Amino acid sequence: MKRKMCRFAMLILILLFSSCSRKPVAVEQGKIITEQESLVGQKDSVEQKDSAGQEDLAEQRGNSQKEAEKIDLTQMSSTLVYAEVFHMTAAPQDYVGKCIRVRGQFSVYQNKDTGNSRYFITITDASACCSQDLEFVLAGHSSYPDDYPQPGEEITVTGKFETYEDRGYTSGHLVEASFEGEEKESEI
Repeated sequence: MKRKMCRFAMLILILLFSSCSRKPVAVEQGKIITEQESLVGQKDSVEQKDSAGQEDLAEQRGNSQKEAEKIDLTQMSSTLVYAEVFHMTAAPQDYVGKCIRVRGQFSVYQNKDTGNSRYFITITDASACCSQDLEFVLAGHSSYPDDYPQPGEEITVTGKFETYEDRGYTSGHLVEASFEGEEKESEI
């Protein structure tokens, strides 16, 4: 009988300790951190990093009116640059009149029907799995390929962001653009 009582008591203790307990995932300064508390901490950490990234983006855009007119994407991480260029294509009206400086790969598209060429700077995200193109038009008279780099070459372009209508869609591009070295660095 004593043996049965011992087994019954052990079974009750095992069920008691395992049924409603939280599994500890870490011990921090003598405090047991549960899985749920750990997930909350991770969420807070991600939110803090996201907030810091947004603050960096706001800082890059500038706090004063003068700084708000210039956006230097060459000083941002590749993820922020990709996000900013994606936003330029999604909401071009937010960037009209702003001076944009960006670094990426040169690419050209030639329309076989019309013979017209369009020039782009291609920006990739940090993992290089996604890319976004930003069209630009050089200042003055230029001819391709004489006045342009080779496709795929890394370039830095600075220009004023403007919108235009193309087949019923509003698009944006950099006008009066120049390649790095063709303008004074104090411009940006």
